[in-house]
Amino acid sequence: MITQLGRKVADHFLKRLAYRFNRSFARPELFYLKITENCNFQCKHCDIWKNKDTKDLNIADWTKIISNLKTLRKDFDVTLSGGEPLLYRDFWQLIEVLQNNKVGINLNTNGSLITEEVADRIIENNFKKVEISLYSLSAELHNRLRNSDNAHQSAMQAINYLQKKNNNTKIVVAFLLTHDNMDETIDFVKYFSSIGVWTTIQSLDSNIQPMNKRSGFDNDSDSLGAFDNDKIQSIFNELFQLKDQGYKIYNRIDNLEMIKNYYLCQNDQLKDIPCLAGHKNIIISTSGNLYFCFKGPVVGNIVEKSGKELWQSQNAKKIRQQMKSCNKLCRIMNCNYDSTFLTKIKEYVKQ
Repeated sequence: MITQLGRKVADHFLKRLAYRFNRSFARPELFYLKITENCNFQCKHCDIWKNKDTKDLNIADWTKIISNLKTLRKDFDVTLSGGEPLLYRDFWQLIEVLQNNKVGINLNTNGSLITEEVADRIIENNFKKVEISLYSLSAELHNRLRNSDNAHQSAMQAINYLQKKNNNTKIVVAFLLTHDNMDETIDFVKYFSSIGVWTTIQSLDSNIQPMNKRSGFDNDSDSLGAFDNDKIQSIFNELFQLKDQGYKIYNRIDNLEMIKNYYLCQNDQLKDIPCLAGHKNIIISTSGNLYFCFKGPVVGNIVEKSGKELWQSQNAKKIRQQMKSCNKLCRIMNCNYDSTFLTKIKEYVKQ
């Protein structure tokens, strides 16, 4: 335990030193593999499904990518995402590659393809976390936001299958907070906590975009945010209390505070928060391009070059410098936000 704590302390301060001096000596922590942009939903907040000309990498390419990532660090977990990752044609072959390389596996999914058989295989392969997007306890509202008649039923069924089979896999529902569902936030958290399922509160400052055609940092589009400040203040005050009482809220407390400030439109305060994505994130697209940010430019192609070579490249240094002057609010999102040292220690001690 002391060794793990020491490593966490070192990683925390190395990231901040690397950020300050624009160096590459910090180790990446979060690895996202976007294995397909195919999707069986047409969500209002996402434009990935509109991209019809994308091609997926084959399993040989992903095997090479995993090997190239190992040049950055030997021990890491990946999050498989999309699109809908379960639509990737070689999904279970990729799982075998990850298992053979002792890489931890997390899955982000809409839940629609998790049958009882798929749930069995997820549990058998010791996935660390399965995160299912679910935006309401109301079938009508969730289906409307997802543009699908059975999105809610299939997500709830997936949760049920995973719970019934589950051993150590953490089940998380991702609740995208909008003006449509804000009134049910507390009931949502309480319900899923009562059945042993975690909730992660998500914010979104623009529609989710395909990655492969990007040359620079995207421009933000219209916010999906809620607008009643008194109501937002009340909701988050209660979320803080629930978190303190032990309800299964996946966000750290300071991340919840930042999300609250986003919905209160306290943008100047949020823009003062350093974005450490360039020192903690690795995102691999369906073409093998490596990014630090879901909205940023390409660092290089990891099918062609090792992770270490790209991480330490001059282009990586240039992009990290650009990120320092970026004023986007996506810095508060779970994948980009880096909690304070004190918050991390408190959470570690609780565990």
